[in-house]
Parts: sequence; C-alpha cells; structure tokens
Amino acid sequence: MNTSDSNLFNSEFFRQIFETSRDGIAVTNLDGSFLETNPAFQTLTGYSLEDLKKDSFWSLFPLNWDSSQRKVFHENLLSIGYSQEFEKEYIRKDGKNISISIRIYLIRDESKNPTAFWGTIRDISERKHNEEVHKQLYEEIKEGWEALRRIFVLNPFPMFISEIDTGKLLEVNRKFAEQIEHEPDELIGKTMTELGVWFSDQVKEAIFGVIRRDGFVDSIEMPFRTTTGNEFWGLFSAQPIEYMGKTALLSITVPMTDRIKEERENKDY
Repeated sequence: MNTSDSNLFNSEFFRQIFETSRDGIAVTNLDGSFLETNPAFQTLTGYSLEDLKKDSFWSLFPLNWDSSQRKVFHENLLSIGYSQEFEKEYIRKDGKNISISIRIYLIRDESKNPTAFWGTIRDISERKHNEEVHKQLYEEIKEGWEALRRIFVLNPFPMFISEIDTGKLLEVNRKFAEQIEHEPDELIGKTMTELGVWFSDQVKEAIFGVIRRDGFVDSIEMPFRTTTGNEFWGLFSAQPIEYMGKTALLSITVPMTDRIKEERENKDY
C-alpha cells in the first residue's frame, strides 16, 4: 500500500479503522517520533500515548540493527513508500516478552512530498509459539524416524511408505525394490499405478475400500506385477503412520509366490 493523500488520515473512514482495529496502528513523523497511536497499539505495548511520545518508533526495530542498517531502511522506505513485513521480539512495559510483526508505509501530502509514516504491529506470539512447538515435535518425530528407518531399510520384508492422498512413494526399502524389479532411487515420487505394480484397478480399489472402512488392511492375499510385467502374489498389509509430521501409509508385501504356485499345482492334479 502506498498512501499519497495525507487527507485520508483525517477522514471518518480512516478514523473508524484506526480506533477499532485489532492491530496496533501508529503515526510518526519522519524521524520516527510518535504522533498518534490507536488503543490496540497502546494495549499491545503497555504504554500510553504520553509514554510513547517520549520514545521513537525505532524502538520497535530489531536490536541488532546498527545505524547504517537503519539508514538504508529509512532511505528505502522513502524511495519505495512501504516496507516489507518483518518480525522481532518486543518487551512490553510490564516486562513481558512478545513477538510482533511490523509493516510501515509512507504518508505523502498533496504535492507528493513525504510528511510522515504510519505503521501496523501485530502480536504474533501465539503463532510463533505454535511454530516452535511444531518444530520441536518435528525434531522428535525425525529423531524417532531415523531410528525406525534403520529397521525399515534392513527389514527382510518388502516395505514402502506412501502419501495417503496421492499414493506417491516417500520411502522404499531394498527388498521392495527387488520385489518389483526396479532401482530404489527411481521409485521415490512415483505411484504404484504409474509403475504398473497394481494388478488391476479393481484390485487397487478393493484394497483402499477396506482401508477407508477399517483404517487398515492385514495380510490380504493379492496379485501384483513387477515393473517388467512379471506377476507375483503377496500378503498385503497397510497401516496409517506418522511420517515426518504427516500421516502416511506404511505397506508391507510379504512374498508368497512359491506357496501360490504349489497350491495351484496341487489343484491341477
């Protein structure tokens, strides 16, 4: 947003937004001294307008910014007319540390001359807290997955992990790659349908119908094809798991080709 009419700030429309906005709004002169702040700004910082007038809008900027960085920011703001949103930690009057996001705009008069700045600040403490919790949870899941991955990779049974929605393969072990006669590194990102591993669409839909109904499948005898077209039978099991912070499908295809052949041969006699 680039404000070019300073009369806007004296309009009833702006005053209504200014007074009722849930975000803090402040108007400063060109050197950053506070001229006016809305109730939300004062509530967020804990300071009255009288207190703020003794300070500068620069107090909201990152502490590690030196004078040269502030100068560059100030010059860019005058040139472009607005700033990109940035975040920082802010200490309220009561000593409480909060996370805020800040965005600043330039105010020009009718002759297009810069006259003041106005800016918004938003309390993003809850969002930052949620991001930190999610990051910590992800790291815990990642650590747990690294331990499980060693078991997954070395498991003697063919196993793969896929996205539930798209069916794209996320992880495969060596035994699964050997089972479908394909290079392991070339499988990631592909689907069983693309690879031609499902024996038929009917078989695939029947399996996923059971998963949608029961939440899992356990040791279902079913036919598959390798990527080279060879048919094989397997005991197919699948169960939703948490994978890297998301829900995915862990599947196992235990080979049973020899037993099926033997049963068919016995039927022929």
